[in-house]
Amino acid sequence: MSDTAKEDAMTSAARGADVASLHDHVAGPGASGQSNGLEATRTSNAQETLPRPDTGLSQDLDRVSLVQALIDAEAATARVIDLTERLVDARRQMGELRGELEQLRIEYEQYRAGQERLRSSKAFRLAERLWTIRNALGI
Repeated sequence: MSDTAKEDAMTSAARGADVASLHDHVAGPGASGQSNGLEATRTSNAQETLPRPDTGLSQDLDRVSLVQALIDAEAATARVIDLTERLVDARRQMGELRGELEQLRIEYEQYRAGQERLRSSKAFRLAERLWTIRNALGI
């Protein structure tokens, strides 16, 4: 299995565990068929100290809040993934453009060197003098 596939499997397992623990927390112990004495003690202590006038409505509100939080987390994760992909694409494009710019600089220097060789040649100097004489004579 590739590293990416292992990471995806681990992430999925962690999400499942997180959702299960959040469900147990919101729905209360024993809702998933599993409970231990510690959770029961915590719950009974919390129920003794904090009276709940309408537990059904409160639990529904907690469930809705949990679902909304999970949706928000998933949307944030999708945005992060999208932005990361865009960043990677932008960096790749920057590398390509830098390479293209460097190639254009090399071509420009070659062109300038060719122009300089042409201007320094005897034939060009002679043609330039003839052009100056022709313009002076008005021909």
